[in-house]
This record gives sequence, C-alpha cells and structure tokens, in this order.
Amino acid sequence: MLFLFLRKYFKSNFKLLIVKELIFVIIGNGVAGFNAAQSLIKGAPTDSKILMFSSEKYGFYLRPKLYEFLRQDLKIEDVISYSKEYYSKLGIELHLEEEIIAISPKDKIVISTVKQYSYDRLLLANGAECYCPVVPGINLLNSFSLRSLDDAIAIRTRMKTSKQAVIIGGGLLGLEVASACAERGLNTSVIEFFPYLLPRQLDAEGGKILQNILEKNQNITFYLGVKVQEILGKDHVEGIKLLDGIIIPTDIVMTCTGITPRIDIFKKIGMKTNRGVIVNDFLETSIQDIYAAGDIAEHGGKVYGIIPPSIEQAKVAAQNMMKPRSVKYTGSKLSTSIKVTKLLVTSIDYIGKEEELKYSQRKFLIPNEDIYCKIFLDQDIIKSAIIIGTKNGISLLKGNIGSSYKSIEEELNQLFSETK
Repeated sequence: MLFLFLRKYFKSNFKLLIVKELIFVIIGNGVAGFNAAQSLIKGAPTDSKILMFSSEKYGFYLRPKLYEFLRQDLKIEDVISYSKEYYSKLGIELHLEEEIIAISPKDKIVISTVKQYSYDRLLLANGAECYCPVVPGINLLNSFSLRSLDDAIAIRTRMKTSKQAVIIGGGLLGLEVASACAERGLNTSVIEFFPYLLPRQLDAEGGKILQNILEKNQNITFYLGVKVQEILGKDHVEGIKLLDGIIIPTDIVMTCTGITPRIDIFKKIGMKTNRGVIVNDFLETSIQDIYAAGDIAEHGGKVYGIIPPSIEQAKVAAQNMMKPRSVKYTGSKLSTSIKVTKLLVTSIDYIGKEEELKYSQRKFLIPNEDIYCKIFLDQDIIKSAIIIGTKNGISLLKGNIGSSYKSIEEELNQLFSETK
C-alpha cells in the first residue's frame, strides 16, 4: 500500500521536481553577448534554450582584429573567431542579420525584423555605435566610422586608392586607424580636441611622449587642442577645415570620437537609461528579468566601453540570469594594457587630470628606449600609475595599488632609470 501511494504521489508531482528549462535571449553577439552565452552553456538547466541575435552577418570576432584587417590584407575568415557552425555545436541558436526592434516585457517577447520570440530571461548586450560629431559634411562619400567588420571592409577598400587620410579623434581607436593608414603609405593626420593623445589613459606628459614616438616612427601629423569646423567637398570628401581656419587636404576621413550606447528601443518601454541602460549590482535593469552587460550597460554612473569590464559583466549577468541575485558586480578596475600601434601602453587605476592635481608623482624616464612610467602617490600610498613602452613594473604596480611606495621603491629603481 505504501508503495502504491508513493508511486501515485510522485507521478502526480513529478513536474514539480524537474528543474525548469529556461529560454535565455541575448541581444548582441559582441564580447559581452558571446561571453554570457558561454557561461549559460556551462551552467544553465538541461534543455534550456539560448537564442542570440545580431544585426551583422558574421560570427563572433574581436573588434581589435579590425585594426589588423585595415593594416594587412587579411581575409574575412581571418578576423572571425567563431563561425555560425561553432554556435550550433554548443547548442546556441544564432540569428544573424536579424535585429531586435521591439520588446514587450509584459508578454515576455522580443520582436525582430523576422518574427517574435519568447524569453524567460533577457540580456541586453547590443553594445554601442560610433559617436559622430555634428559637423557639416560628416555624411559625404568617403567619410567613415569604424565599428563593424563591414565598416572595415569599406574603409580598407577606400584606403587602397587614397593618398591622404584624416582621423578625427586621438584616442585608442583613432591612433590604431592612423597607424594602419600610415603603414599603407597614406599621408596621415590626426585631429584631437584635447591637448594631448589618449586623454582617458594618459597624463599630459605621457600623451606628449606617445605623440613624439608616433611622429618619429610613423610620420603621423597631429593637430591637438583643435575642433573641426567642416568636412569639405561637394559629393565626396576633399578636405577638413578646422575652427582656426587651417585646411587639411584629404580624400578619406575617419571619425573615431567615442561611442554612444544603443538604447533607443529600451527607452520606448520605459526602461531607466542615462548615457546607457542603468543597471544595479546584479546587472538587472529597471525591468524584471531583463539584464544588461557591456558597452550598453551603465553601472555606478560609468559606461566602461572597453573589453575587460564587458567580459566581467557578461559572466556576472549570466550567473544572475540562471540564479537571480546570486552574484554581485562591484565595478571594474580601470587597469588596462593596450597596444597602440605596437607600442604597449598601460594605465593602472588612472582616472584623469584630477590625479595630477591631487597627488604627488614619481617619474621614471628612459628617452632613448621610449620608456616612461609615472606613479601617483597620496603621501606614500600608491593610487595609480601609467607605463609606456615596456612590460616592466606592470605586475608589480598592479599588485601594490593601495600599498606603500617605499615597500617597492628599490625594485622599481632596478627596473627604471629615475628622473626627478
């Protein structure tokens, strides 16, 4: 009798014992979307579905690969890290050239350019687009921005028949594009609104040192602390006119002046946004069961716009999509090592000009080797650092942020030649 009772009980309540399979939808196939999908594959309940949507026609690729695509004659398949077949093997349903154009949180559906799909948990990872300043002529033929592989294909095609190039923006992207143009033999100029290069990663002195290296090694001309008044030409680009009246002849212009998160469709459904989609410490948006990560997410007032935080956010968002509010995101360290035209530039917790005004500094400089290091100190405590041209000291300084400078002073002196 007991056996019959238990069999009847478990048969009628079997569904309650099954872990519910979920439908995870990810909008975007960039760094954040791809890393979130990988985390979901590893940890989601069996038979859960993962759907990814991208307006592009390619599988996953890293955006820094686009610089190499411009610089060299790489094939498209050399840029793409994972093809559509790879997603199928993992069990991810990838929808390429299918853009999500609307969301209905009430019905828990997303609507694409093809059809509508249900979701249990939704991740916004559709990133950002290039910010283009509002100047006359910005939409002329041969005026470009670089955000996608299709952009890179169009730019490289034009570069091959160009003699002069102007890049608007002296940040990381602008310098990489300028380097690619210079290496292809174009007479290359860079226009930057700030008075020095890489204003997000370097101090003024570091920016000037980097400029000197690029001028010496790549023959790039820089116009700093200036604004573009107009892009000249009737049908196609013929030159750039600066606000001070200087005219720079060119037959190709590339705008590299930052990013704008793609938030328009989320505003329409009442989601809280500012510069990006506002998320809390669980990377939840203001609408239940919708999360955000990567270039579109604004956490603690910051849109990071770089790869390492996108990966960190993607993994946290995925964990919370599987098990809500199980993992907190406390922000990302602004410590990055980046290659600027083959030159290593490292910024460790540096947040801008206020560091120069607020903290004392210790500087190391080896001019003949193009090596520069500056450490910012609050009395004796290391707050941040900048290093150009070497791997030396990176691990040491990263591991000692918040520690006493005196504890590593001798080791630093062995790595660098100090200048007062």
